[in-house]
Amino acid sequence: MAVCTTNHADMHRQRLAGMAERALLAVLPTGRAQAITARELGLLMSGRQGARGDERTVRRMVSDLRRKGVLIGSAISVPSGFYRPANLREAQERREQQARRLREVRRTVAAYDRAVRRMEWRETAGTHPLPGMGEGA
Repeated sequence: MAVCTTNHADMHRQRLAGMAERALLAVLPTGRAQAITARELGLLMSGRQGARGDERTVRRMVSDLRRKGVLIGSAISVPSGFYRPANLREAQERREQQARRLREVRRTVAAYDRAVRRMEWRETAGTHPLPGMGEGA
């Protein structure tokens, strides 16, 4: 019996998530020039069935939809916010933004890895890697 309840609860959550995603897509403007913030999207969604309109939820839904292959652009310059690309150029701009972000994250992770290796080397050599962490500190 518990399995049926769990499956029913999962189905209900999926249905609600689908309704919220549809509500988001219904209010998401088309075109970079029409971009609106997560806060504004949340306010527009609030009156729609199955929609929760706080910024964190909107951002999570945008991320989930993108992972499903839905094209959703975002802009940090005015007008900032989210939008559906109106054409191939806008879609490609969003893709390039993601690629730049990925490259930056990779550089940051590589620098972090180098720092961890230095810390490992120093600890192995018996010294402390950070100022103030030596004997008597």
